Amino acid sequence: KVINWSDSWQIRNGAFVGTDDLKTSDTFVQNHLLAAFKNLIEATDCDGFRVDAIKHVQYDFLMSWADAMRKHAAWLGKNNFILFGENFDYDDADVAVHCKNEGYAFNSALYFPMQSTIKEVFAYEQATRKLQDRLNNLHLYGAGQNNLVSFMDNHDVDRIALECGDAWQQKLKPALTFLYTGTPVPCLFYGTEH
Repeated sequence: KVINWSDSWQIRNGAFVGTDDLKTSDTFVQNHLLAAFKNLIEATDCDGFRVDAIKHVQYDFLMSWADAMRKHAAWLGKNNFILFGENFDYDDADVAVHCKNEGYAFNSALYFPMQSTIKEVFAYEQATRKLQDRLNNLHLYGAGQNNLVSFMDNHDVDRIALECGDAWQQKLKPALTFLYTGTPVPCLFYGTEH
């Protein structure tokens, strides 16, 4: 189990308290995961996957799995199959590590660094320059920079309306405008639209 969240070995190999874990270093498990997700693409005709908690999966297997998913999707004619990983981290370089290489593995990420910046600028009225500073880091994401999934809140963080306080309606309008027009792939989490 993960006791020290600063220990990279524990983060990748430890289990969350109360949850089961898959031994992705085992070839039997790897083969079944590959087959199951290839089947899911074929059965549902989906155009991509959001992959949760990627920093908790062994890197080499995760990258080869993602590469296999994109290749299988391309074999089915889905050349723009999106794979965005959730790496709950606010550092661009750490989030970019899974999607920066052209044609290999993930081609997107859940853009947590931008979520933090949107909150700082729109909810806490910090300098709008922070938005441009954040966007200036897009080059770190390499091949994934045009596919980053931007959001302002979700189930893992406080909702933006809560962060905005009593002025949430006035603050949310420009935040939504920025999300929809200034970020690569906007994603509105359910409830915020109300």
